[in-house]
Amino acid sequence: MTNQAIPLREQPTSMPLLANSPLQSRLFSGLLAGMIAGIMYGVLVPPQPNWALHLVMSTLLGIVFGGLIGDKVRTAGAGLIWGEAFGLLWWFVGSLTIIPLLRGQGLLWSTNSVRELVPQLLGQIAAYGAVLGYSYYWLVSWLGTMGQRISNTGQAISDTLEKPRRQQPMAHTIVPAWVRALIVGGLGGLLGSWVFVWGVVGTDFYVVVAGIVRSDSLTVGRLLHYGIGLLIGCSFGLLFDHEDQDPGNGLIYGINYGLFWWIIGPMVLLPWLLGRDAQPYWTLATIQNFVPSFVGHILYGALVGWFYGVVNQLWRVLFVDSDPLNRTVEGVGSRWLRAILMGEAGGIIGGLLFTIVMVGDGALPRVGSLIGMSSPVAGFIVHLVISVLIGTSYGLLFYRKVSSYAAEITLGLIYGWFWWVLGAVTLFALLLKQPVDWSLVAVTSLYPSLIGHLLYGIGLAIFYQFLARRYAINSAVRLRHSEEQSKRREKLLMREQAMPAVSLTILMLGIALPLLIALK
Repeated sequence: MTNQAIPLREQPTSMPLLANSPLQSRLFSGLLAGMIAGIMYGVLVPPQPNWALHLVMSTLLGIVFGGLIGDKVRTAGAGLIWGEAFGLLWWFVGSLTIIPLLRGQGLLWSTNSVRELVPQLLGQIAAYGAVLGYSYYWLVSWLGTMGQRISNTGQAISDTLEKPRRQQPMAHTIVPAWVRALIVGGLGGLLGSWVFVWGVVGTDFYVVVAGIVRSDSLTVGRLLHYGIGLLIGCSFGLLFDHEDQDPGNGLIYGINYGLFWWIIGPMVLLPWLLGRDAQPYWTLATIQNFVPSFVGHILYGALVGWFYGVVNQLWRVLFVDSDPLNRTVEGVGSRWLRAILMGEAGGIIGGLLFTIVMVGDGALPRVGSLIGMSSPVAGFIVHLVISVLIGTSYGLLFYRKVSSYAAEITLGLIYGWFWWVLGAVTLFALLLKQPVDWSLVAVTSLYPSLIGHLLYGIGLAIFYQFLARRYAINSAVRLRHSEEQSKRREKLLMREQAMPAVSLTILMLGIALPLLIALK
């Protein structure tokens, strides 16, 4: 009996179109995007002593962005991410190094100098970098579309018909992508909004939010807070739907997006909406006051991204992987079980490394108090159990990623840092039935624990990668000789090109910022 192929539909071609954009289009798009971003930065981060020089510098940086990084910007979300990373790098290279040297000030690498330039750091990430990357994406997309229309001759149409683009099952089009992005992103935004208030519930947060509509009602503030969270969640879905959204990637993209909204939300948009638009926005005192919001935005973004990735993964399991055209040799359950065991083994290694810091800090008795015992032995046992549980979650989140040790260590660092925010800063107090304190003093007092969490992430990641390489848990690795699987892996790698930029931004802001803004 002949098997009848399931009807196929064409896959959107926006990413290949951007990838094949000629250098001239990328440079011109970077030029225009640099001008737009320069104007935005000049407005939000005054004063600019010489506007003409500032715009020239911003335009030149935009050209550099288009030439060096433009080919990696294939989605609106990737443009935002790469722009943020570019702004962060320019803060190091430009604001701290090149510009002061040209002015005869010398290198501004001292602690006091860096602290004074923290407002510029946030401004160059959000006001310049994010605007640059996002504008660049739409400009190069428009130029690519125009060029395609001009060159779309009859011969090109004939070639397209003879060589159809890659196709995928109709299951992908049961619900339009933008509808699914809005619904799933919005639901994630509501969940994230609920977590956001854990550390600000004892403040006048809802009253402040209600002030946006000139009200002082707690109910109005609560409804407005969840409405704003809903809109930000929807925007996450629209921006990052074309990225590879499994739960692990979603978590990382969400953290980055939460940090972005922390920079522009409470410190820029909120004063403007409240009618007290006082510039400059990112003063050191203002940033210190909004540290509770910093933690809240991290947890908000992480939950939005994780939820979006979970729903996407369920969708893939139900409607894509179960399709005969996409079915793999090994079942999802087998891969997950293997990933859990490897994550648990990595968690033990990471937990032992973390113990070194806990012993030096005298933290084991405090951990033992979670079960009502204050002895170091009880604390060590509880600590290892928690380490295994977190390692299990790591395996489930990142089981599809078998890459290099360097990339895995970066993931481990981010995951360790995230669990410092979620665990030490938040859940530990909740488990002890104490108020959650996200203030600057409380966060910086837990900094030794952050070092331990980073060591934990490194140990977990290295051992997990070792086991993953040895046992090849990824079905794409097991079937790497298959032509179709090779194409799917190439597509996955193409979609993950924004991951280095995400990692740079998260690690810099997450690790260094609490120290830079710490009270003297």
